[in-house]
Amino acid sequence: MPGGPFAHVCLLVRDLDQAIADWTAILEVLDPEQLAEPTVVDHWEAGEDVMSSATFVSRSGCEIQLLCPLNDGPLGRRLEKRGEGVHHICFTAADLPGAVREADLRGADAGPGPRLAGVDVHRARVEPRTARRARLPLRGGRRPLAARRGLVG
Repeated sequence: MPGGPFAHVCLLVRDLDQAIADWTAILEVLDPEQLAEPTVVDHWEAGEDVMSSATFVSRSGCEIQLLCPLNDGPLGRRLEKRGEGVHHICFTAADLPGAVREADLRGADAGPGPRLAGVDVHRARVEPRTARRARLPLRGGRRPLAARRGLVG
């Protein structure tokens, strides 16, 4: 995993092209290494949502993902209601069931996460009330984008 278990931070945005331009300018100054790899742009669907995303791939740290809803599904309604900002912060765990049990024992109220239709991945989450209203998914068996693209081990 690049830089450890902090996989990515996902930001909900209205205009993906403008967000890419803004984050490119920010990273040119603050973390130019994050721009060494091409930004990965995807278009996909999950449940009722249709969206585009862009990921600033990182070999050594947290990836930055920009997520732009393209319809009025749950994600689009969330953007309209709450505006742009952090959608979620994602951590990975090699032993996800063990991490969930340990987090739960420590009072973090972790448990099974949502499952995407047709996708078989190991998911869990820490409840937003424990994480101070942050959406905090946990993933097991899924490496950050840089690792999936063969950029890191």
